[in-house]
Amino acid sequence: MFNIIGGFNNLDCSDLNIREKLFFLLGRLDEYAAYHFATEEEYFLSHGYPDSEDHIHEHHYYIDTCQLLYRDCYKCKSKEDYQVFIGRMESFLIRWWFHHISEKDVEYASFIKNKK
Repeated sequence: MFNIIGGFNNLDCSDLNIREKLFFLLGRLDEYAAYHFATEEEYFLSHGYPDSEDHIHEHHYYIDTCQLLYRDCYKCKSKEDYQVFIGRMESFLIRWWFHHISEKDVEYASFIKNKK
């Protein structure tokens, strides 16, 4: 995941193919999130995780926010627009994934571990 996020930092906003490269990275983010979320949600069901609804709500928030940000990518017309978009995207992703993994995933992993 963090390699994908780091890919945003390596983009050259003056590259004529910047939009295609951004959508490639955004697609990889979607694939990773879909796999990660589906795997977690299977664990919730199979282990009876009591806070699954709240956790799944966070997944929906992530997906909804990404969709709004993706739409903003279509509005980019200049190098500066792309720089702002990439900064917003990186900032959101780093904050969200750090919080999600270091707090929410730790909570459900601890529940499952203590259940055994």
